[in-house]
Amino acid sequence: MKTLSKLLMVAALGAASAGVRAEVIDFNGLAGSAMPGGQQSPLTSDPYGHSAYTEFLGNTPSHVAGYALTGYNHVYTTPVLGIHWAAGLPGTGADNGTDYLVSFDTLRVRRDNGGSFSLNGLDLTNFYDEQPVWSEYPAQTTFVLSATLSAGGKVSTVLTLDDIPNYWGNREGKAFNHFSLTGFNDITSFQIERPDGLAGFAGIAIDNLDLTTNTSPVPEPSSWAMMGLGLLGLAAYAKRRKA
Repeated sequence: MKTLSKLLMVAALGAASAGVRAEVIDFNGLAGSAMPGGQQSPLTSDPYGHSAYTEFLGNTPSHVAGYALTGYNHVYTTPVLGIHWAAGLPGTGADNGTDYLVSFDTLRVRRDNGGSFSLNGLDLTNFYDEQPVWSEYPAQTTFVLSATLSAGGKVSTVLTLDDIPNYWGNREGKAFNHFSLTGFNDITSFQIERPDGLAGFAGIAIDNLDLTTNTSPVPEPSSWAMMGLGLLGLAAYAKRRKA
């Protein structure tokens, strides 16, 4: 009897405990790769030796490490994309020497299975330091980061870039600002957007998403029901013994 009680208690505690996995998504190796739903696009000139980038048109989501990322026309790229599209503005494109992700509109991130996670930090910059001649919108200097809490409600903060030009840190990672975050725990999704609500070619460039994922499966209703019946049975048995 005592053994059965202990087993039920262990099962209940195991169901309530949360397993977690810490990871950093750096997007390396994704630029130019064959990703489901993406389009591989070759470039005719590439000083860094890369031959392609991978873009997702419209609101087609991409999937990386168990997460779904959605942003209107978002691109997994090497620094060459900033250089290629910043014609007439050499050196102003985001460049940290590695693959990164660009979204030309609000970027939204959630887990594929809809579960909860924590956002601990990320690297962020604008795609261009200056306004391209063909864009009506200036380069961003601030971003709004907001998230939906699994318990309900939202949390948000404003992320402000330093005033160091991207080209000063080319190939050294300094083009991106690193932001350590607090309060973005146990969330189901987050998004990054311009504070003015506008989208343009001076887009959102991110890298190195620092995440903690809740890996514990949620018990099915039938499992909870069986556990409850077992506990009720134990209570009834104990009552009969006392009688």
